[in-house]
Amino acid sequence: MSDQVDRLAIYLHLAKASEKRRRMHVRDRFLVLAAVLAARADLPRIAAYCRQRIMEHNPQGNPYHSGLIID
Repeated sequence: MSDQVDRLAIYLHLAKASEKRRRMHVRDRFLVLAAVLAARADLPRIAAYCRQRIMEHNPQGNPYHSGLIID
């Protein structure tokens, strides 16, 4: 699980860096990857945080509708 948590931290860091550069579509991609890893690692609060951030920027682009991320 340590490897998953390390990758999760990297994706969240890259999402934050992308947001600072105002590249929101790139940020959202990293947040989707982070949400998937968080869901697989049984970290629902982090997955929900990622989903919330994605939905703030793109309400129509809900990764939960596509079945990509499971609640």
